[in-house]
Amino acid sequence: MKPDSARPGAASRSAAIRKNALKALRPGENGSGELDKRRLLAALTRLKKGYFDVRLPEDQVGLDGEIADTFNDVVELHQAMSRELERLSDAVGKQGRLTERASLVGVGGSWAASMRCVNALIGDLVHPITETARVIGAVAKGDLSQNMALESDGRPLKGQFLSTARTVNTMVDQLSWGSSAGRRGSRAGRARGRT
Repeated sequence: MKPDSARPGAASRSAAIRKNALKALRPGENGSGELDKRRLLAALTRLKKGYFDVRLPEDQVGLDGEIADTFNDVVELHQAMSRELERLSDAVGKQGRLTERASLVGVGGSWAASMRCVNALIGDLVHPITETARVIGAVAKGDLSQNMALESDGRPLKGQFLSTARTVNTMVDQLSWGSSAGRRGSRAGRARGRT
């Protein structure tokens, strides 16, 4: 299937869809007092494209009212998730608040699973940063006994996480070796000076 932009007349159709979706559905516009299916399609198309400004009218009754209410609830959930991800991106990614996690109140199923996945991803990304900071902080205080764990939550580190952990551990080992060699050399020099 061609993307909308590759189809002839796609721009004018997209503009018409946006216009119809933003008007939303009004009862009786198709003369029957029912939801206008063309406008419903336009609203669904706009939602599919990621525009969360579309709503169906709340004055529908019966099954049409339930459809409109459910559609609006789904749009609001998408909008809430989008806002939460933006908030989280700012809090964790820009402000460095590494303990922040996503929360979407009152959801279940795949909505809740998505939030758990986002939070797990943040935890997996944050762990090596906090471990690196812990070890470097210890080195800065003269403690060369600290190393980064090569596993997290019982799982071995992989990829760049493993590479970074090994690099930090090698650095600490080299500093420790250099420090102890320096102490040995210093002791040997003092011993030679006494003889």
